[in-house]
Amino acid sequence: MLALILLLLSCAVGPLVFILYNSAKPVETQLGSSNVQTRWAQRFNLVVGAMGLVPTFIRVYAVGVTDTITTALWRRGVSGTLLYKDAVDQLIQSYDKKDRVALVTGGDSGIGFEIVKGLLKAGYRVIIASRSKEMAESAKKDLDAGEQLSYILVDLACFKSVHAFVNQVQEKIPKGSIDILINNAGVMNVPCRITEDNIESQFQINCLSPLLLTLMLLPWINNKRGRILFASSSTLYGTSQANVSLAGRRYTIDGLTHYAHSKRLVALLTRCLQDHLDKFHVNIKAFCYHPGAVRTKLFAHTTVFTLPWFKALFDFIMLTPSEGSLTPLYLCLAPMQDLVKHGGRYFSDTVPQHIPHTTPCSEPDEVHKSLWTHALKLCQLEETDAATLISTCQS
Repeated sequence: MLALILLLLSCAVGPLVFILYNSAKPVETQLGSSNVQTRWAQRFNLVVGAMGLVPTFIRVYAVGVTDTITTALWRRGVSGTLLYKDAVDQLIQSYDKKDRVALVTGGDSGIGFEIVKGLLKAGYRVIIASRSKEMAESAKKDLDAGEQLSYILVDLACFKSVHAFVNQVQEKIPKGSIDILINNAGVMNVPCRITEDNIESQFQINCLSPLLLTLMLLPWINNKRGRILFASSSTLYGTSQANVSLAGRRYTIDGLTHYAHSKRLVALLTRCLQDHLDKFHVNIKAFCYHPGAVRTKLFAHTTVFTLPWFKALFDFIMLTPSEGSLTPLYLCLAPMQDLVKHGGRYFSDTVPQHIPHTTPCSEPDEVHKSLWTHALKLCQLEETDAATLISTCQS
């Protein structure tokens, strides 16, 4: 029924978009500034987030409908095609920093591929973290960047592989040389799998392995200008609080609930990480972002997006991977003075968004401390070890 509702809403918007698209006039947009689309979507998401009695997967579908409709109306014609691509191109062209290094997980396809492409154009030397040698080689061939681009294999569904990956990075480059670390890789609504670390795969791949990888690489991140990015999702508004206990639970047909909780946990742990960096007076800034409703392989296991009759419509309405790379590229390349006050925040459409505190019986600091402790335990990392890794980044 929910899938049918999504289809009907998308179909209702689709013809209107097709009619108005060609006559739409481009509208200037300023990166980092709120607009009608972001304000409307944010208000609706906050309403959905407050519906604590509604099952998570229903709220996730509601957020998905909102993303689809706002994309259609504001990016595909009714208000004109916002010139995001031109804005990002200008950001890349005006970027005058050289000899900088970025590491991007999942940079061999989809949004990650477009992020890598943008960083290469900006003059970065990029290391792709890939699960597949074949995909990494294909991406390297397509990008044709020579020695400016390399890759290291890693399986984010295995902590042992993450440790091995970190060791290879540490052998490849000196301490303090990574300017940007982008935890882009992720999965959604995949068939349930408990990994060899006894963790549900969406939680491990989307959240816990990126946290472990980041903490272990902190001494290798530039402590004066480093930036850390985590891919989150607007589906976090489908949850009232991050239920970390789901990390060890199986599911049958509803993988979206685990996905939404993993993405909310990403956003909250980004805030926790920034708090710890600030505590030790480390200048590294952490951000998380929602790329938008982007047409990638991420939706391969969600039936409504795979029906052949509607594929063309979704291909048109949803964002392209290039459009989805806008917000992460903005967080990578924007002047630090534009971002310094927003460390630890969740961004969508290049604008910081509010994530409501939905546990009224507890103070936010208490909730964050509990989540941090629980997440580190799942990562098989002691709090003292995490503190040591963070403190070594002091300027």
